[in-house]
Amino acid sequence: MIWLTGVAAKGPVDFVSGSPTLSYLSNDGAVNWHPAAVFDPVQSQIHAIVIKGTAPILSPQLAAQQAQSQIRLAPHTTQIATNNPDLVFFDVPQMADLVLSGVDVWPTSYPTATEPINVNGYIGNVGPITTNEQMPIEMVATWDNGWGVGTFAGSAEINPLEPDGYDYFEIDLSHTVDLTVPHTLYVTINPTQTTPEINVANNIFTATVGGLPFPTDVTAYGQQGSPIVYLQWTPNVDDTRITGYRIYRSADGGPLVPIGSTFVGGYADVTADVDHVYQYGVTAYNDEGVESDFSPPLEVTTQSFRLYLPLVVKNH
Repeated sequence: MIWLTGVAAKGPVDFVSGSPTLSYLSNDGAVNWHPAAVFDPVQSQIHAIVIKGTAPILSPQLAAQQAQSQIRLAPHTTQIATNNPDLVFFDVPQMADLVLSGVDVWPTSYPTATEPINVNGYIGNVGPITTNEQMPIEMVATWDNGWGVGTFAGSAEINPLEPDGYDYFEIDLSHTVDLTVPHTLYVTINPTQTTPEINVANNIFTATVGGLPFPTDVTAYGQQGSPIVYLQWTPNVDDTRITGYRIYRSADGGPLVPIGSTFVGGYADVTADVDHVYQYGVTAYNDEGVESDFSPPLEVTTQSFRLYLPLVVKNH
């Protein structure tokens, strides 16, 4: 493993005409590395050559870069490094790195067919350089697949970002799909890479939008000696689309199957048996047959009532 110290920075030089000579100090103050570095504007990288001395302690910033594989041996110098073990060649990509933070669908992830909704949050630049100053940062929202494939839902732009800079965004979402049933929302930032990035894996946010909300605050309990299991939950009185609730049950690890329905926030399962482990889930449904996801699963063990009698032995 190659250990580096100091902070590689963009030098005020042209890649063709010259290079600065830098001396990086280790934590003990000794000059252990004598690197020369140049900035390549074509590849947006720093190319450096270092004469190895006593290995210093890795600085926190460079340690983080190395952990993210942002520092690596330059492949075209492998043979030179092999023949000269005291020389270390490395490249440090100098690119922006955009991330999404605090993204939310507002005011609800379960809108009606005409209810306006938007997706909002923050975009940050955690890379070492400013994004393309000539181009705004674009973000695109799509339904059911990513940018270029999914159904267009909306877009927005923000100004270029400096390193460690963040800015708020908001996209009004179009109802170009039937939101009475669930759909996957994709938000992609910098989709055309107008700003080259070190890492694009953190450029996409996804969320499920549409359909009906599942019941909340569901509880289930039984009583010893009785096979009846009682379930309760909080009815969603604000969503007038919901016309009822369906109860599902699995026995001893089997599949969930429907056992009944109700229009209120409670149900008594009178078909259970004692000495079994049951798991319950509750869904909401409407008149069109649309059904929500299951509520978080609940497990109940029904116990039979046991009577223990003392054994009395008489001596004759």
